[in-house]
Amino acid sequence: MLRVTTISNAASAESYYSQADYYLDEEAVPARWHGQAAVLLGLQGDVAFEHFASLCRNQHPFTGQRVTEAMRANRRVGFDMTFSVSKSLSVMHSLVGDDRILRAFRESVHETMQLVEADAAVRVRKDGKNEDRQTNNLVYADFVHQLSRPSAESSTPSPHLHAHVVVLNQSFDPVEGVWKAIQAATLKTNAPYYQAAFRASLAQKIQDLGYRITVSSNDFEITGVSPNVIRAFSPRTEEINRLAKQLGITRPETKAKLGTTSRKAKNWHLNWDQLKNDWLARITHADIQTLYRTYETAIASPSRYTLNPNKPFHFALEHSLERQSVVTERN
Repeated sequence: MLRVTTISNAASAESYYSQADYYLDEEAVPARWHGQAAVLLGLQGDVAFEHFASLCRNQHPFTGQRVTEAMRANRRVGFDMTFSVSKSLSVMHSLVGDDRILRAFRESVHETMQLVEADAAVRVRKDGKNEDRQTNNLVYADFVHQLSRPSAESSTPSPHLHAHVVVLNQSFDPVEGVWKAIQAATLKTNAPYYQAAFRASLAQKIQDLGYRITVSSNDFEITGVSPNVIRAFSPRTEEINRLAKQLGITRPETKAKLGTTSRKAKNWHLNWDQLKNDWLARITHADIQTLYRTYETAIASPSRYTLNPNKPFHFALEHSLERQSVVTERN
């Protein structure tokens, strides 16, 4: 899944830095800088808070000078592109311990963001013009989280591998030689395409790891992870579905927004071992054995099961088209 939301103020943007899964200790994944605009700004490697905060305030991370000329009170700070995987992948990664899934996920996010960056554009208003110009450069940071928010039934989070890719609202216009705000319409209009590309990439990588996948109408799961296990680790989904039913909400996009407005505080008092013990208690011994057999089979036979590489892309794109009235046609 991919959800794109606008970050309207610096405080909201900075919160991504402070909301990482710090209690995972060595399991925590450090945020990193990406994009050609990041290179132009001298940013690389792990994200330092002071540099991130400076850009959120439209200040150069090293000189403190204003980056883009526009500095309105209601200036958009950036965009949160939230990439997430289906529950079976999160379970196999966090509970069973297949770290290859995390690497595959990050690679797929990176590949998708390269497509996003290739489409980056700014507005051109100089000399009476009213058009967009491709810049092909962005500055963004990826904040990878491995846990969900707690639900009403449990204060303990569940496995939920996802990444908040924070795209800062600055891109360098090489023609005019100035920094400008990015053209948001391009980013949001192309979101269904980016989601389809992400799913296609990840589906292929998961199969390359030796797993078989089961394709559904809007996603895919690892074959061997039972529906009972998926439900056991999806309390937030069940909670949101109940709330949506009460409110008469049916559109997936609206449900996703509902999830962001009904969050509960994370439980910071559990370490990784305690979390795993809680998760193991949610499912049966037979379920645990099946999960590990699925993992062992994948390890023993990487790349054995591979679908037509276009199939995951087509199922994802078709589903995206069904949910969008207008989608930019891509070559």
